[in-house]
Amino acid sequence: LSMAPAFAVMMSGEAAWAFFEALELVYVEMPAKRPFFELRVAGAVTAILGLLAVVLRYTGHAKWLRIRWFTAICVPAVVPILFTWTNEWHHLYWYDHKPVEVGGFAFVQPIYGPVFWIQFTYCYGLIAVSTILLAQAVVTTGGLYRVQAAVMLFGVLLPWVVNIIDMSQIFGVLYTDTTAMTFAITGLAFLPALFRYRLLELTPVAWAAVVRGMNDPVVVIDASGRIVELNEVAQKLSGRPLREILGFEAVKAFSRWPSLAEQLALLPKEGES
Repeated sequence: LSMAPAFAVMMSGEAAWAFFEALELVYVEMPAKRPFFELRVAGAVTAILGLLAVVLRYTGHAKWLRIRWFTAICVPAVVPILFTWTNEWHHLYWYDHKPVEVGGFAFVQPIYGPVFWIQFTYCYGLIAVSTILLAQAVVTTGGLYRVQAAVMLFGVLLPWVVNIIDMSQIFGVLYTDTTAMTFAITGLAFLPALFRYRLLELTPVAWAAVVRGMNDPVVVIDASGRIVELNEVAQKLSGRPLREILGFEAVKAFSRWPSLAEQLALLPKEGES
């Protein structure tokens, strides 16, 4: 199944996170800022759960996306959002929001309660799982799949490393959510993965490692006739470096073998019957 829906959810969550952070900075009065804090939390949780769904599908662990299992995974992350909307009654998510003025700009420093830290720890556990699965994909896959996994790993690590720096106050108190700012960078990083390496269309296959070890030339071609994986024997036949041939049209890649290129040209292309 396509990763596109999960990817769309992840990017929507990131966009909401960044958007509500921007709106929170625009308003000066605390009552006007408070709703954007709450909506930003919802955006962050949506982004994290979307990320997990993308990684589970990409790495072949789609069984965890069955409704029963994924609902169980989501509940501990989603339920605390209710505490943000009802915080005025119990103050378990935020004890308070401390107004701060820096350079003429009004900021708010939240003082977090126990429910926030429970949600924070759980969500970072989900991010850790996503990171480990992607790191394994980088190590165990090859060719185009390794490039895809590496780009995704970068897209996962950068925001959360920045968030850890932010939350730990290593460089002092930062009154803006710097994590939201990194989404512009990770969004640009995903562009080549989406268009050049066809991230949402191609996912690793379990037998890729077996194919690479075969003595016969084996080439994996997608529906549009582009090479997504091949073993060393096939690469030698093409006479091209691996970095040049991946994602390249198979007909052109094997042009020095006219009979093979002719057969490849006869394969049905994407959109043909």
